[in-house]
Amino acid sequence: MELSILLAEQIFSLLLMVLTGYVVRKLNVVPKSGRKVLASIVLYVSAPCIVFDSFQIEYSSEKSSFFHDLSCNSFFQSFTNFRKPSN
Repeated sequence: MELSILLAEQIFSLLLMVLTGYVVRKLNVVPKSGRKVLASIVLYVSAPCIVFDSFQIEYSSEKSSFFHDLSCNSFFQSFTNFRKPSN
């Protein structure tokens, strides 16, 4: 029962994110030039953070330090690989 409640919460959370993105797109809140930047942030910053968060393990100081170093490395590497859009 506890697992099904957790699953329902995660599905609801995902649905809210999708609906928020849909509304933002339909209202043109983000200009066309900013969409590539947002996509890069999601791909290189948010996605790795979500993967690490999904591990659902108890954190010790040793594990926490490893994940912190790995996420910081991923974050900085994403900005060094970021290229200006060609027009």
